[in-house]
Amino acid sequence: MLEYTNRAGKTYYLRKSVTKTGKPRYFFSQKIEGKGEPVELLPEGREIYERVEDGQVFLRKHQTKHFLEEETVLIESLLATKPMPFRYLYQENGKYLTIYETNLASALCNGGNDLMSHSIFKKTEDVAAQLVSTGGFTAVLRFYRDDPESKQCTVERFCFLGRIDDWICINGSDSFKKLAEKYIRLLGTDEFYNPLYG
Repeated sequence: MLEYTNRAGKTYYLRKSVTKTGKPRYFFSQKIEGKGEPVELLPEGREIYERVEDGQVFLRKHQTKHFLEEETVLIESLLATKPMPFRYLYQENGKYLTIYETNLASALCNGGNDLMSHSIFKKTEDVAAQLVSTGGFTAVLRFYRDDPESKQCTVERFCFLGRIDDWICINGSDSFKKLAEKYIRLLGTDEFYNPLYG
């Protein structure tokens, strides 16, 4: 049976049932024995997708890649330089490469009130990292590329103002490397939310 373990360490098993019209319907279950029949191989044209926000696992149609491997490597290296890099995850999803921040970000960074200051988290940073891995994440920054052959892209930031609550473009078309280096360094800082971006 095909299985997949998500970032929180939960294992999901791929199963199949049939719709009323006779078409196959694939789904993941945490139960080894459950509804539907077990699936051994990934169906053609499908891929496993883990939703970053909550770690839920789905089967979806294969997505065309719009970003190069060297660009995802750059994202990893830039995020690795951030304080507590486990605060961030990224995911390529079609025309977007999105960076997510843990919903516990403020608790991790507020001085004496951060998670590391509490007695149950004093052992090592690994404990906080494990807590983050099981929690939710929110999309905060994303790169958009319409043409997978292009080296150019734009960058957007999510605006959490009540009257907006949507993505806003913060930089027009430019090289991925230049945009990634410019904006990832701002993550976790007040400057990230400054519309002028020094």
